[in-house]
Amino acid sequence: MLLLIWLTICGTTVASEQNLIFMVPTFIQPGSNFSVEVHSKGLRWEIPLFGAILDGNGRAVEAANTTVTPDGVAHIRIKIPQGISQTTDYTFSCRPSTQEFKMALVEQHLRFRKDEYFFIQTDKFIYKGGQTVRFRVISLNEYLLPSTSRLNITIQDPKGQKVNEWIKATPIEGVFTKAFELVDQPSFGIWSITSSDGIKVATANIKVMDFCE
Repeated sequence: MLLLIWLTICGTTVASEQNLIFMVPTFIQPGSNFSVEVHSKGLRWEIPLFGAILDGNGRAVEAANTTVTPDGVAHIRIKIPQGISQTTDYTFSCRPSTQEFKMALVEQHLRFRKDEYFFIQTDKFIYKGGQTVRFRVISLNEYLLPSTSRLNITIQDPKGQKVNEWIKATPIEGVFTKAFELVDQPSFGIWSITSSDGIKVATANIKVMDFCE
């Protein structure tokens, strides 16, 4: 699950309000890639950010830097150590890495989570223009039982352009089923279907051709 945080920041040199939107995972998992997505709205300058995973004593377990560009998207990517403890409280914290900008401290309490598994299935591998692509995402918890974790699902064409998206999709009994239509003249090549709960990511590829054998 992702938490959406909307902040207003001010530059110390110019009194101008600007917005940063943080999409922060609410779970922490040993050995996982913890990724925070940051969107900027109305920024006039690049803003360097410092993000860290803190333990219960406020010590940084791991940290990373990124830079947000005007009206851009940046990611704070932190590799979670395998040795984190299930009994320790962890928090994600983020702030500007320079005193030129003032921003409320971003803090999100993180819940410890064991493994979850995602599988993406499509009704076939090769498609042509005008056809319907049917797919489903199967979500299981560490006990291989249906998971109810919300998922973000994205469809991308061979050029990397986002064609379709479902935000915070909730599987029903561990399964999220959907379909989308290809236009008559789509981009030919390998398309990707990606599913993520903010911690783990699963991807399935399909091939779109100008004919099907």
